[in-house]
Amino acid sequence: MNSQKKEVILNEILFWKKNKLLPEHYCDFLITLYSQGEEVKDQTRLEVSATNSILASTRNNWKILLSSIATAVLIITLFVLKAPFVLIPVILSISAIIGILIFIFKYTNNKTIITTFSYATVALLILSVSIKFVNLFSDVKMSILYGVLVGNCLLWLIFGKLLNLIYFKISGVVGLLIIIFYMIFY
Repeated sequence: MNSQKKEVILNEILFWKKNKLLPEHYCDFLITLYSQGEEVKDQTRLEVSATNSILASTRNNWKILLSSIATAVLIITLFVLKAPFVLIPVILSISAIIGILIFIFKYTNNKTIITTFSYATVALLILSVSIKFVNLFSDVKMSILYGVLVGNCLLWLIFGKLLNLIYFKISGVVGLLIIIFYMIFY
């Protein structure tokens, strides 16, 4: 048997074993049968490529396609519906954001994307909560609002320096420059 065909078959069997599509002892028997009694030398490479098996790729392609279509329909519906109710666009945008977040967290194997997204979300939440408190308690005095914005930018710079995160450093510097520019010219 061709070695490429044998590898494809072994990948499929390992995928079945991993996802419990067949009992484990059947999969072990099939692996032994297709490897012709020889021990599979590069088992870890086959297990890694078992995620690229034919059945796994078609299953993931359908999920990605359906979630992409659902997200596109929600976003299109957001712009097509011009209802006088504020609730409809809010619900549609929240569901689109939740769909995108689920897609990002479920289908990314790279943990740096998830941690980056988490840090950015926390930073933006702190910014929005601090601005909300300023609007609630200070009767919209611009000097207090500028102070809170500068404080958030300095906080981003500090955490960028401590955690060695370039995007916090850049956003802190750019935020400070925008605030200074706005204070000088407006």
